[in-house]
Amino acid sequence: MGFLVANDSRVNDNLYKSYLSYSDLGTLYLKNINCNRIFLVLDACFAGSFFDNNTVRSGPLDVNAGNLEALKRMAANQRFYKGISSGGKQYVEDGKPGQHSPFAGSLMRILVNKALSKNFVTADEIIGEIKSNPPGSTAVCEGNFHYSDPLSHFIFELKNNQKTPDIKVDNLKK
Repeated sequence: MGFLVANDSRVNDNLYKSYLSYSDLGTLYLKNINCNRIFLVLDACFAGSFFDNNTVRSGPLDVNAGNLEALKRMAANQRFYKGISSGGKQYVEDGKPGQHSPFAGSLMRILVNKALSKNFVTADEIIGEIKSNPPGSTAVCEGNFHYSDPLSHFIFELKNNQKTPDIKVDNLKK
């Protein structure tokens, strides 16, 4: 079991009541959000252990042509979840004071560059690009939590009438 330590978590909290456990994050909070798609991004030390937590993750399903229709029926009206973390079960870099972490900087660069070049980016593209060019010295971790349709897609689309937010390029440096 792991925990997220917030800015207001207490250092001497032996019962971890001021921390957010990965179990609670998955079973109390994420599971009860009334939407079908969540792309979770965790930028914290040991965050990859969230995807190992057996209380929030189901096992992979064998998908082939013989059971595709049954899979479609079973997945209808279900929630689909995917996520990425800045590292596995290890410490991750915070980055330089006043700048984003290396992981957050990479994530924002990918979102901005892809959105500007083709008006959309998928979660799988984000995961693939970050994993192929890992920021810092840690191994990026990904996973599904709860039941996630293996064929689902998460698409972040820049609408024609929207403008790309002004992001200071200096904050996106490695």
